[in-house]
Amino acid sequence: MANNKQFTLDIKKFIKETTAKITFIRKKVAFDVFVRVINRTPVDQGYARGGWQCSLAAASTRSTKVKDTAAGMNPMSIASGPTVEKMALKVTKLSMRYPSIFLSNNVPYIDMLEDGLYSKESTTGKTINGFSSQAPSGMVKVTLEEFPYLFAVDAREGAGI
Repeated sequence: MANNKQFTLDIKKFIKETTAKITFIRKKVAFDVFVRVINRTPVDQGYARGGWQCSLAAASTRSTKVKDTAAGMNPMSIASGPTVEKMALKVTKLSMRYPSIFLSNNVPYIDMLEDGLYSKESTTGKTINGFSSQAPSGMVKVTLEEFPYLFAVDAREGAGI
């Protein structure tokens, strides 16, 4: 009987530790992916970068008029503006109760920034062959290409390896 009790306690401890590790990894991956997308977003007036919204359970469908003109396009930097700060607060709430997290942007021209749909004949110098000169390969696509590496690094860190 004592062995059964100990086994049950060991299993409960394992579940608690594993759940904590999984939650840590999920938060770290979400933060690392989202900060890269946000920081790669071109800044002209700041609405595209300020338009990123992090939400739990479902993607946001609302538009925002938030401006984020934080300097720098370094996707590795976490020292960004208010959009990264708001996102980081939301990521901390990711849990088993709120298992899904979304990053969405509803500014009308976000697809143009991502997919290079601007006119090929720019006279402003802000675009090159239809793409923003600040993000000529987009923001999301580039970050998703990095995802396997980010996940592997964050998983190792979360597992304590």
